[in-house]
Amino acid sequence: MNPLSAARCVLKPAATLTLVWLASLPLGSQEPQKQPKVARYNQRSKADLPQRQKTLAKLPTASLRKAGNVVEVNLVVSTKVHEIVDPNSSKLEFVRTRSYNCGLCGPVIRVKPGDQLKVHLKNDIRKTEPDTPFDPKNPTAPHGFNITNLHTHGLNVSPKGRSDNVFLEVGPEESIELCFDIPEDHPAGTFWYHAHKHGSVALQLAGGMAGVLIVEGEGNTLDGVTGVKESTNNQHEKILVFQQIPYRPGADGQVLTVLAADVYADPTLKDKLEKEGKLYRDTFINGELFPTITMQPGEVQRWRCVHAGLESTLDLVLVKEGEAHPEDPKNRVKLYEIAVDGLPLGEMTEWSHLELQPGYRSDLLVKAPPPGTYIMQTLEVKPQRSISGLHQDPRYLARVQVKGPALNPEMKLPDKDALKELPAKAGLTPITKVDNLMPIEINLSTATDGQVEVQFLVNDNPFDKDKNLFTPQLGSTQEWTLSADAGRHPFHVHVNPFQVKRKKENGDDQVIWRDTLLLTANDASATKIQMRFKNFPGRTVLHCHNLRHEDQGMMAAFEILGKDPPFRCPQPLHGFTALPADAPGWKLLDTSGVPRQASDYKGKKLVVFSRGSECFHCRAQIQALTAKADDLGKAGVTIIVICPDPIDRLPKTKDSFLVLADEAGLAFKAYHCHDGRFLHGTFLIDTAGQIRWQNTGDEAYLNVDALLKRAGELK
Repeated sequence: MNPLSAARCVLKPAATLTLVWLASLPLGSQEPQKQPKVARYNQRSKADLPQRQKTLAKLPTASLRKAGNVVEVNLVVSTKVHEIVDPNSSKLEFVRTRSYNCGLCGPVIRVKPGDQLKVHLKNDIRKTEPDTPFDPKNPTAPHGFNITNLHTHGLNVSPKGRSDNVFLEVGPEESIELCFDIPEDHPAGTFWYHAHKHGSVALQLAGGMAGVLIVEGEGNTLDGVTGVKESTNNQHEKILVFQQIPYRPGADGQVLTVLAADVYADPTLKDKLEKEGKLYRDTFINGELFPTITMQPGEVQRWRCVHAGLESTLDLVLVKEGEAHPEDPKNRVKLYEIAVDGLPLGEMTEWSHLELQPGYRSDLLVKAPPPGTYIMQTLEVKPQRSISGLHQDPRYLARVQVKGPALNPEMKLPDKDALKELPAKAGLTPITKVDNLMPIEINLSTATDGQVEVQFLVNDNPFDKDKNLFTPQLGSTQEWTLSADAGRHPFHVHVNPFQVKRKKENGDDQVIWRDTLLLTANDASATKIQMRFKNFPGRTVLHCHNLRHEDQGMMAAFEILGKDPPFRCPQPLHGFTALPADAPGWKLLDTSGVPRQASDYKGKKLVVFSRGSECFHCRAQIQALTAKADDLGKAGVTIIVICPDPIDRLPKTKDSFLVLADEAGLAFKAYHCHDGRFLHGTFLIDTAGQIRWQNTGDEAYLNVDALLKRAGELK
């Protein structure tokens, strides 16, 4: 295949693969042939800095403002062959990944407080694309790599329905319209979005499925402060999205892929492969390697930094090119931090170096140093602070050139007093009293039943979608004691940020608000954070943002209890608007390929629409129905399960079940269980062919005892 012809945003058929976990995985998972050791630019000496010059990519903006406060975005997930240029050798490589809108980095979404953000998310990956299915015998194994959803990381929005609901699943060739109702008092700041389907998060982000989401403010927000306002515009604002895209080197012209086997491999193995030149894990900025940022003398730029990568800890410094000792703080350009994780600090915190862990964001003001060429690099990272637990060598990230005529007048940094009240104005008032205490331990365990197997846990349990770790009340405050018994884990919680104390570079204590925080097992004591559950009830999650860990079980669900606020986003209608209603007919194939039709079954019927074998909810519903199948049979009810899977992938059930394949979705649509996706639906039908009861939507109905009671009341 000519790689140039494959570099368009089109789907390419993958080779035939055997779907066995870590033995062979989709999207090019076959073991590449051994390649000669190749020295990458960021593993070389300073004398070998790349000579290639490429300006920092300006990311496209995806949001389109409609009438009023409605902002619409189209996000299309597909596979794309990207051209990647080694900035030292200029060698061109072609790497196939899952992408948003054909970019190695997703487009920028811009909204304002009070907006309704409508995202039309289309999964354009083909159903025929090989995938790794869920294995009930190994529930913490990564799986479902072609299924996706969307998380707005850091936004204070509802976790329910079609909003920031990470329990939603959008399968291949499915679409969904999401709506995020952003509060009018939402902080202005730097947030981001990314895929969050449990079991596939790390692999999808390893291919670049992440983008920046900016809440723009004015007036009493950070964006309106003199000294910040001037640097927050098209000319002076720089968006820096840091990503690590792991792929194996190959022969010239070969199309390479991001392998699940590499993404989920032990860091020690990945480190070994990288040092041998068999795996590239360079840090991209806006989808480019070693880009150039230009500044004018006298300019102040706002750098919105987002660590959207996986396992690399970044310790950013900016030093003059050729500087012999970047480790010396006196040789570094000062970085002025004004916000963490999108939330204002209330001051300018001065750093000579800045640590970014996966999931972190930092808004920096950078005043141009004297004219010349500067290098942004990440310093050496000791194993104690490295997310991988391994020593990280210094690496080059970008070139910064200060040139051209000096600005007259030169731009100024903001007055410190103008920043003090911003946290309170953003609703981030200090928490001085808590209602409850909650210990949360991020832990690893080993099982020794003949072999050592690492388990990734929260409070000694792997992720279970149907179990809540706790149920706080809306409006309450809690203090969480966070600890890690082994390793290093960026702790992240959805929906609400937390208050925490940190040390500034000068040693002073600082109380800040954020949503992601590194926990290390070698800390002298556990970390205490304070949470306020504000605005939105619903089920959501907390987890490790080393996404390799999250996909393998280091996540927990919890439910915020309370009354929903007024919700402006329209809710989709499913099922039938009024009952009783005539049950639509259907003619479908069973597991043996035999045609079956609705008119063949004259008695009471329980018709269940299942999303298929990959869906957590459906598996739970099938198990619940199986347990009560005999009782339903005694009540004269025939159980009919309709799935979008092909015949050879239909779920295995008791003989009393009739399982039918509806790949075209005709029956799903007739029963209003399809809105661009195959939805759950449960329908009780009487002997006259009338639907007497229904339950439809994103959740499967599990109360089989209630179904039995209703079935007994039917004629």
